[in-house]
Amino acid sequence: MATITTLAAAGLSKETLTPPLGWRFPRPGETAQSWRSKTPSRYLSVNGDFTGGGNTDTAMILVRSDGSGFAPFVVLAGSNHERRFLQAEEMNPISYLPDEGMKLLRPGKYLTTCGKGYGCSDNEKKSVTISTDAVEFFKDEGPARMIYWDRSKRALSEVWLSD
Repeated sequence: MATITTLAAAGLSKETLTPPLGWRFPRPGETAQSWRSKTPSRYLSVNGDFTGGGNTDTAMILVRSDGSGFAPFVVLAGSNHERRFLQAEEMNPISYLPDEGMKLLRPGKYLTTCGKGYGCSDNEKKSVTISTDAVEFFKDEGPARMIYWDRSKRALSEVWLSD
């Protein structure tokens, strides 16, 4: 079973995390794209306080053990060094991985695609104001979405920021 010790140099905490059953960390050959060299994490993980609980949480991209796909996960820090993995969205085809990454978003107000005039669906928000850190899950030179902790739902939510 792989652990996250190899990602400690990429900005994650030094404590060891083991992916949930059926998931693994991306392999170097899967994420060797030159655009990833702009950050030590290679846009594969970010740390922040995503729930406002005062803990350092981690968001990361994990790959299915069989290599069939990948998804963003948020790992919530709890008391006594407990960690809870939350899959932030459905699995994406593995062929998308070379172009997908994540970065940290700080608290603030963010316009969504709806608020930018790209068209709105029923009940779609024009903007989202967050009081905690969040994750921008993006395609290199392409669309981006925000993954954030919705306090009223006590769960992760997602909105599109660009298309």
